[in-house]
Amino acid sequence: MSNLPDSSSWPKEEKIGKKEYRSNLAKSLICLALGALVFFVPLEFHGGQTNILFGAIVDFLVVALADVWFWLVIVIIVSNSVAYFYGKSKNNKQTNNWAVKLYGSESSFQGLIYILGALYAILFAFQIGPSMVVDDTTGGVIINDIVLPVGLIVALGGMFVMLFLAFGGLQLVGTLLEPVMRPVFKIPGKAALDTVSSFFGASSVGAYVTSKLYKENIYTKKEAATIATSFCVVSIGFAALVTSTVGLLSMFTTIFVVSFITILIIAAIIVRIPPLSKKPDVYFNGEIQTEDDRKGNRKYNKELLINALDNAANKAKESDSILKELFKGFKEGAKLTPKILSLITGVGITVLIIVEYTNIFIWLGMPIIPILNLFGIPDATSIAASTIVGITEMYLPVLLIADSGVSTAASFFIVVLSLVQIVFFAETAVIILATGIPVTAKELVIIFFERTIIAIPIIAVFMHLLF
Repeated sequence: MSNLPDSSSWPKEEKIGKKEYRSNLAKSLICLALGALVFFVPLEFHGGQTNILFGAIVDFLVVALADVWFWLVIVIIVSNSVAYFYGKSKNNKQTNNWAVKLYGSESSFQGLIYILGALYAILFAFQIGPSMVVDDTTGGVIINDIVLPVGLIVALGGMFVMLFLAFGGLQLVGTLLEPVMRPVFKIPGKAALDTVSSFFGASSVGAYVTSKLYKENIYTKKEAATIATSFCVVSIGFAALVTSTVGLLSMFTTIFVVSFITILIIAAIIVRIPPLSKKPDVYFNGEIQTEDDRKGNRKYNKELLINALDNAANKAKESDSILKELFKGFKEGAKLTPKILSLITGVGITVLIIVEYTNIFIWLGMPIIPILNLFGIPDATSIAASTIVGITEMYLPVLLIADSGVSTAASFFIVVLSLVQIVFFAETAVIILATGIPVTAKELVIIFFERTIIAIPIIAVFMHLLF
């Protein structure tokens, strides 16, 4: 650290001695390394399975808690609907009431989904009522495969992500990536953390991180909306599951690289067209982002590295102890968990019922057939519905074509498309809406179709090069 910047050059409120500077910087780097170990480093576990530590923790807890966690989740979903009505009944009467703070500003439509989620949860838990709710293909997929792990992902993700947020890791990474992220994607370098959190953890973690940074006035409305809809991608583990469903796991590295490149191309385009381009550059507190805020340091040089280290050390100086910060994060994540679980259950099971018991998505896919034919996509008629059904749940596109006899090229096309569409209402869209990221449900639908239309020719090029 012999090249530490002269402390006389720092802003007065940030002046600290070199010893304290080193201590805070070390604290920041250690927490950054711990966070990287939790979220980003693939590890081999018993049985030869590879997973990140965070994913392994979630998987272990889901299995270890088993029925206890299942019934606790059911109770949480039902209690959330009760708490909503309690908060609404006290609204404008007891503004300091905990339920009013949590539910007072929520719409009746959200309340309706909470009730629907509670009803679905009870029916599925006791295996009563119509089969369309309790079947493995509807209630089973949403509650067993999505809700149970997401309940832990949000709470534990909120805790572990504080290793980045509270101690300066975000400032360090963000400053170093600013020269790339800002001019290409019109978002700060800090957004790279959301992307990596999603790729190596889960899309719900990325969405949660985005909402938290937006509410802390680190992202503007436009930046938060762009990041949540363009960079909160599905995890590598889930991408492998999707790939294996259609028997292409041997091509996983190729599929992952193609998906990553496609996501970056789409992000660079979609931020420049409505509705994202129309979002204001205004922070959560109402402050307008200035050109100087956006300018930053656009070149890689010694000054950029020094600024990155300074930003990390100064943030670590402001933080509490590691245990206190982890508890704060867990508390914030746990506070959101009931709403997210209720919304995923209510919306997710409803859309899966529509998929399984109606022909709506077959009809919606028909206009896509000429587009697929235009770009030489094989089996266009057979895969058309899969191009649209991803708006409900990203696993459904591959389920529709699994064992259907479509060509390898067509399977490749659908796998990549499902991985880059990002917006799906069984999870990511619901989390975006529930956490207050400034995007409406209507805008999410528009963004989904924009992403789909932009992605088709890009993926088609890769498909023709590979097959």
